Order: sequence, then structure tokens, then C-alpha cells
Amino acid sequence: MICEHGNTSPCVECDIEPLRAENEKLRKDAERYRWLRDGNNEKESEAVHIAVNFYGFEWDEMIDIAMQEAQP
Repeated sequence: MICEHGNTSPCVECDIEPLRAENEKLRKDAERYRWLRDGNNEKESEAVHIAVNFYGFEWDEMIDIAMQEAQP
């Protein structure tokens, strides 16, 4: 059987692609966690605002927006 990369089974590229996607998802989650943890020092911080005013399922999107706005 030939895979989409033109290789015969087992194909290392096919095995690695899902792992890369999972790694990227986990990296993004870790960035959000560190942003929330590190930004929780002051009562008026953006991290505290998000943690208090949004439901957990909204956190990823709100943290992503706040992280983008904080970039120079």
C-alpha cells in the first residue's frame, strides 16, 4: 500500500503528522496555562479578569485574544 507521501507502509511521515498536531495543541495549552498563572499576580490583571468573568470553555479564546493584544 502506498501512502500520500509515496511511501510504502509503515510510513514514518504519516505516523509523525498526528503527533506533531497533538504536540502543537499541547504547546498552545501550556502557553495559555503559563500566561494565566504568571498573570495572576494582581487583582486588576487581565488574567484575573478572564478567570473571574468567563466560563472555562471560553478561556482558550479569551486568553488567545489577550495574548495577541499583549504582543508588541
